[in-house]
Amino acid sequence: MIRIHQPAGYSEVGSRPHNEDAIYPAPGRAGAEDAFFMVCDGVGGANKGEVASALIVETFPVYIAGKGEQQADFYQTGLQRVEERLSAYMHEHPDCQGMASTLTFLHIRERDVVLGWAGDSRIYHIRDGRILFRTRDHSLVNKLVQMGEISEEEARSHPQRNVIMRAVKGGAEPTRLDVQVITDVQAGDFFLLCTDGVLETFRDEQAGQLFGAKQTPRQIADRMLEQAEGTTNDNYSAYLIKVAQGTGSGAAKSSKILTLFRWLIPVLFVVNLVLLFNWLRTNGYFDREKDKPQPAQPMLRPENQPSQERPSTPEQQEDMTPSGQEDPSGPQQRKSKGPTGKSQFPFLFPIDTSLTSGGFNILIKIGKSDPDSVWIREDGWQIDFENQN
Repeated sequence: MIRIHQPAGYSEVGSRPHNEDAIYPAPGRAGAEDAFFMVCDGVGGANKGEVASALIVETFPVYIAGKGEQQADFYQTGLQRVEERLSAYMHEHPDCQGMASTLTFLHIRERDVVLGWAGDSRIYHIRDGRILFRTRDHSLVNKLVQMGEISEEEARSHPQRNVIMRAVKGGAEPTRLDVQVITDVQAGDFFLLCTDGVLETFRDEQAGQLFGAKQTPRQIADRMLEQAEGTTNDNYSAYLIKVAQGTGSGAAKSSKILTLFRWLIPVLFVVNLVLLFNWLRTNGYFDREKDKPQPAQPMLRPENQPSQERPSTPEQQEDMTPSGQEDPSGPQQRKSKGPTGKSQFPFLFPIDTSLTSGGFNILIKIGKSDPDSVWIREDGWQIDFENQN
């Protein structure tokens, strides 16, 4: 399950008379429980772009939230619903004909993150200051860059840098949405959604400086706002999302460890029971009746014959004095010492055994136990478990 830290978003007017950008959730309303984010840049002027971007962030999230099962064309179908809404609005308000907007969205699902875009607003996936993925702008200058006619640096100041090749505009011809699914998502990853106004002061090479592992989305957003304030000609809006729990190696390892222990604990419990039972059986705890001393049988001898009998057992010898007479203190009661010889512990594993599952290694060592053990006598054994990772 992918989880995020508290996100940070902003939408500023810049040097324009009004703000045609729109973000979802609205600034200051996003929380770590949110899973859908949008950044849009309206196009058209005379408040037309402002209407288009606002309608998109109102309509698309409702469609996403109302759909449980997501088919391959799920997001494209959602975009069609948005364009139907734009078409209906323009039909009712003819003065808004020609309005359009760029669109970027990020959808956090259980095991992946879905990115979608149309236009020249961008999405970045950044890890440890490195850009892992960046959307390709649907713009004229980006097409010229791909054709090799201009460089990326020249595209920044190109006179037609604001001409976009694709936008959400409604009408009879539907807009095609580009979609990218990110499955390698790790804790500490950043996602940045931004309009082209942010790109006036943000360069790709700055990612290593801004997106440090210890930085929060709010700290990065504040630094980006400082850079853009007073220097950006366009509106500038962005959302910054930092992953708290991902689907990469760290989360996978934690899942494997949890699975291993769920399997290992009952197995070790059964192993201990079997070993304890075998040890008790081997050491005669189930044959105590056989170890009880038998009553001595009387020995008959002829009358007037001096006693020359010798102790018939080692125990009787121990009860005699050196002169052959019995100890006046009375016979010593024989102590039960248990079976003689060293206990042979019936191992179910070799002495050193490694159990490995999903990269997690457990070493099992079997050796002599602590003599103060409450359940094993001085000739017992014990099992030590050691994490080898």
